[in-house]
Amino acid sequence: MPIPVRMPKLGWTMEEGTVVQWHKKEGESVTEGKPLLEVETDKVNIDVESPASGILLAIKVGPDEIVDVETVIAIIAAPDEPLEPLRQKTGRVLASPAARRLAREHNLDLTEIKGSGPGGVACLQDVKRHLEERSAEPDTAIPGKRIALSRLRRTIGQRMQQSFQTAPHFTATVEVDMTEAERYREILAGQAEKQAGGNLTLTAFLVKAVATVLGAHPFLNALLDGDHILVPDHVNVGVAVAQEAGLIVPVIHQAGTKKLGEIAASLHELTAKARRSGLSLEEVSNATFTISNLGMFGVDQFTAIINPPQTAILAVGSTVRKPVFVNGQVEGRLIMKMTLSADHRAVDGALVGAFLADLRKHLEDPELLRL
Repeated sequence: MPIPVRMPKLGWTMEEGTVVQWHKKEGESVTEGKPLLEVETDKVNIDVESPASGILLAIKVGPDEIVDVETVIAIIAAPDEPLEPLRQKTGRVLASPAARRLAREHNLDLTEIKGSGPGGVACLQDVKRHLEERSAEPDTAIPGKRIALSRLRRTIGQRMQQSFQTAPHFTATVEVDMTEAERYREILAGQAEKQAGGNLTLTAFLVKAVATVLGAHPFLNALLDGDHILVPDHVNVGVAVAQEAGLIVPVIHQAGTKKLGEIAASLHELTAKARRSGLSLEEVSNATFTISNLGMFGVDQFTAIINPPQTAILAVGSTVRKPVFVNGQVEGRLIMKMTLSADHRAVDGALVGAFLADLRKHLEDPELLRL
């Protein structure tokens, strides 16, 4: 009997996935365990293997379509199974469900489309080719170039919209004197370069400080699970990294147990992988807290949207030299602004304030970090 191919659940937070491309066409043979299609999650792209050997009878979900996990996205017929009765189940006209759906969306008559599949079945590519051959009227009177949103940007937008609509965001901002932290960073930079193969950045310093302080503030390191709060026994810090297609958040796992040099090495490797789209699913999964740093772009202050199911995210601005009174004297000090966004369902203002005060104390006195 026919074997369904379902949208897999690739990670415990995944609720839906996007078909990027099929590696096989309708009517072609597939082999169990071999790549069948590429799926985009909210984190990375993953090749999905065929669950069985046989003939790819029907593709129900085409490229760029988003469906819930466990949705049937294709049908595989066993190698020894007669195909004609199965094809007839797709409707009066021999066409795959994906082809039928696209034709319906564009008010096309399937009888006008010549099918290229086995037995003349109209495939998704046949409908697409027919659409391309038709002359199309411009969609807008305003001249310019229309650029479709990438899958990643659509996914980011959907998740952030959902987060902002469902999580009651509470934000608070503090200024931090980073003069001592910068002095320590410069002292340790040479050693970190040898260990990490790259510079010891302020972001590595921030990851170390956040991971240290979160141990005393578990509800800001928590995950919301329906009506429950999951408080992990470890700290996994995600760091937002810009790439051409959009933001991605590689994760430094067990950051609370790592020395500064180890964090710098991990951050250097993960950032390099992110910018060449080489991160694995594990490397972008299970973050318990996120840092978004736009300081390198000269952004003084901003508010970040929480990445669910996390309960908080730290937005870091640029470090700027400012005149500050110190012991009755005006000195030029390196000042940085940090804004914490927290989910009011899990924490309140007092917890947020205590966390930011503790974090500021550790950044202003790096000896507390035990680098």
